Amino acid sequence: MKLKNISFISLTLLSGVFATNCTDDIENFSNKIFMTDSDPSTVLIKPTSVEESHEFTLSIPKPEGQDVTFTIAADASLVSAYENIYYTSGMEMLPADNYELSTTTGIIPAGSLNSDPIEIKFKGLDTIDDTKTYVLPVTVTSCSIDILASNKTQYYVVRKGALIDVVPDITKNAIYTDAWATPEKFKLNKLTAEALIYPTVFGDGHESGISTLMGTESGFLLRFGDAGVEPNILQIATKAGNFAVSRAVNLNTWTHVAVTYDSEAKEIYVYFNGVEIDHFTGVDAGTVDWSPEHSNDNDGKPRSFWVGHSYNDNRWFEGRISEVRVWDKVLTKDEINTENHFYVLEEPENEENLILYWKLCDNQTNDVKDYSQYGNNGVFQKEATWVEVSLPATNE
Repeated sequence: MKLKNISFISLTLLSGVFATNCTDDIENFSNKIFMTDSDPSTVLIKPTSVEESHEFTLSIPKPEGQDVTFTIAADASLVSAYENIYYTSGMEMLPADNYELSTTTGIIPAGSLNSDPIEIKFKGLDTIDDTKTYVLPVTVTSCSIDILASNKTQYYVVRKGALIDVVPDITKNAIYTDAWATPEKFKLNKLTAEALIYPTVFGDGHESGISTLMGTESGFLLRFGDAGVEPNILQIATKAGNFAVSRAVNLNTWTHVAVTYDSEAKEIYVYFNGVEIDHFTGVDAGTVDWSPEHSNDNDGKPRSFWVGHSYNDNRWFEGRISEVRVWDKVLTKDEINTENHFYVLEEPENEENLILYWKLCDNQTNDVKDYSQYGNNGVFQKEATWVEVSLPATNE
């Protein structure tokens, strides 16, 4: 018993010594300012990007009794430091015309651990030379307390990006609009419907083996599969009958799908990746009406336009999607095959015949922005799931 008691007393005393030493260390270490997040940030140069804003803060490990003041600056001499740290070369300092700091001074208020966010605006990205990779080092140049030298610089890397770097997976999800901003535009005698798709499953568990791409049930609908139709075959379901495409779409592969319809010529063209797959004639489907307000397709209201849904929730599209567009004209094969057409439209607001452009690679929220001039925004039916990609690229 005595030995046990002596051991217990000894451990207690040692614990007290260690605790005292730790407390002394915490109270006595030098308080130094540092960049809250010093990992390099990337700014991508894209045809559709003109400006982009980032924010950063500065921090200290323990609060001070008075305001901590500091200054910051962009420092071209640190480009070489970045190259040494990250084992790279050939970087250039970002030109002064292409960035703007909201301030070059700041404070961490007394009793606080963090500064207010400081904004850095990257601008003129659409005019910058995208054959080069730039670095913008933003560093702490002075402070009323010590500076942590190893963590005083935030590096921004500005480089050419993929045209598409994130997309939604809409498996068991869908996209719709509550009400068109321009419903009159969606009564169509001529149309082109486009989408960039990456299906991961066709038919499995889907009602009637149907996977819906876009359109209106019992009107004009692009869907895969049906009774008597293989689940990987695109079918255009119209009031004049259903038209099954002669070639399958592959799973786990990016495919650009374009379908055109002309009510006067009574014909449909189907293109996969810019290649004409089928030409259907004698399609007497009349005017395509995608104008009705949103409905769930079975609430007694006129059925409405969806992406990834038709009739009910059991006919979803399983996979990823981007670049959904609707035109009130028939695009030619040459127009569909213009450079990078599958992945981006430059200056879409100037395209009078483009009545809907859901990029689906931009804001990573549940709100879907229309990049046409008409403001026909959409929304996801459920919380959106986003997947990082790099397009154009070799098929995944």
